[in-house]
Amino acid sequence: MAHGWMPPWWNRRSSWQESPKHECLKRCFGKSTGRVAPPRNPEALANAWEELLKMEPEQRRQLGLRARQRIQERYSLDAVVRQYEALFREVVEGTR
Repeated sequence: MAHGWMPPWWNRRSSWQESPKHECLKRCFGKSTGRVAPPRNPEALANAWEELLKMEPEQRRQLGLRARQRIQERYSLDAVVRQYEALFREVVEGTR
């Protein structure tokens, strides 16, 4: 929020949890692949860590496996190439 600029959704009563960015992160990642904590909020980060530490080891292992799978599906070289090919195809065909 440098130089006094405030995004349209922000006001003095707003919090990062109410921001579109936070909602997007929660929807995208949910609790199936990790936890989301707002920046500069050590209490929320501690709560997220505590929640993870209270899980059974097998639950944490499954969480990590789902996170790894999600990253491979969305951000591997093959996945990114497919995304660019689809974008280029849409641009060339004029469907976008």
